Amino acid sequence: MNLDREHAQSLDAADALRAWRERFVLPQDEQGRELVYLCGHSLGAQPTLAAEYVEEVMRDWRSLGVDGHFAARHAWTSYHERAAPALANLVGAERGEVVAMNTLTVNLHLMLASFYRPAGERTALLIERQAFPSDRHAAESQVRFHGLDPARDLIEVEPRPGEDCLRTEDLIAVIEREGARIATVLLPGVQYLTGQVLDVPAITSAARRAGCTVGWDLAHAIGNVPVALHDTGADFAVWCHYKYVNGGPGAVGGAFVHARHAHRTDLPRFAGWWGHDRATRFRMDPEFVAMPGADGAGADHKRPCGHGKIPEYSIWARSRSSCARRYRRALLPSRRTAPPNGGPARSSPLALTAAPKPGHSAPRAIYRSCTGLPSHQSSASEAESNCPYSCPLRGFVREIAGSDRG
Repeated sequence: MNLDREHAQSLDAADALRAWRERFVLPQDEQGRELVYLCGHSLGAQPTLAAEYVEEVMRDWRSLGVDGHFAARHAWTSYHERAAPALANLVGAERGEVVAMNTLTVNLHLMLASFYRPAGERTALLIERQAFPSDRHAAESQVRFHGLDPARDLIEVEPRPGEDCLRTEDLIAVIEREGARIATVLLPGVQYLTGQVLDVPAITSAARRAGCTVGWDLAHAIGNVPVALHDTGADFAVWCHYKYVNGGPGAVGGAFVHARHAHRTDLPRFAGWWGHDRATRFRMDPEFVAMPGADGAGADHKRPCGHGKIPEYSIWARSRSSCARRYRRALLPSRRTAPPNGGPARSSPLALTAAPKPGHSAPRAIYRSCTGLPSHQSSASEAESNCPYSCPLRGFVREIAGSDRG
């Protein structure tokens, strides 16, 4: 592959979606020069229309007050309903299977309240050992909430020694071996450290054969890789919209509940009035009547400023990710990347393993080289610049102290 700058620019010029680049605003340095933005895995760049969407809500609030709930240009009470068709498309679901609400970890707790129902010998919750910390905190606290012991009832799977990625056959083997005691399987669609795309259909199928409920965290998958939740048969899923869907900091999250659960009145839930039947919601009756499908999981009033146009921008990012990733990999011909060639499927992020010299911090050095900041100046704290999640590479840089891996 030709790797010179002119060739890269020619690829951009030939891209049918090149005009989409102008729909985003990137940070600038103190001289007003646009920075190379490599943090989309953490917070997507701001769409140029974001301020307009927020100002629309402010304008309607000023002029309409409470009537904005129903009379605003985009009525506030139905913001989440307008987002649903696009979200359903992004995660491969039916319209009634998705809802925009809350934030990711809150939604995860709500889904686990419904689908992690330990009983008898089937009490365990299976996760990955390198799960994103918030997912692990949620999983462990759910186990404890049911009066169980995480040492026994939180099963953590991990890659084989010397490998970075989970093998599908190993995950399925654990599910088949421990299935009789697993209540729920909770895994990521894309692993946040390595960018590995897990085999959602195969793992979901194995878990359901074993009698487990199955949920997926799609934080790093939605807007990044194709997803087909309905067809895979997963029970539930959760995600955020501030990464590859460019919803902005604090953007509303999303959840999926499979259609087979749409009319289950026996499904435990932490209810609230926005999950109540729309036709009778404002009668203020004390009895709860759930909306069918994912909407019935809603508990709170929706936030107009948190919704905006959340699904619109992932089309551009996802359509370019495969080509861009191949190009980035080619720039590192003598370096080991994860996932390896011929290994597990890869998403847009490119994960590097950096081997620091003694006394040096690899993430901090890479941070400085990316930002151009001298050693005495940094816009991030020591802790932040050493954190693999905040290091500004698209994908994640992991420091392995004392390792000889390049």
